[in-house]
Amino acid sequence: MVSYSPETSLSFGAGGKYLYKLKNCDPRATRISQSTFSFRYTLNRQMLLKFENNLFFDENKYILNLRFNYNKFPVFFYGIGNNNAREQ
Repeated sequence: MVSYSPETSLSFGAGGKYLYKLKNCDPRATRISQSTFSFRYTLNRQMLLKFENNLFFDENKYILNLRFNYNKFPVFFYGIGNNNAREQ
């Protein structure tokens, strides 16, 4: 994916999703597990990395949700109004 905004400049990235059934689980009684990955990088050297897992075990009695996010994405917000200093 490719996008542009004034804050990020040009950004590009990729992602994907993998669907699967866990071993040793009844395939008719247990939902499909999934893993998702995405990565974005901007020309302003900003980076976003995201990884998620949703795992279903033992006829959906147990569900494990995992999320990992890494952001190198500074946000410059100095307050509302005209008299806000950049540093305090």
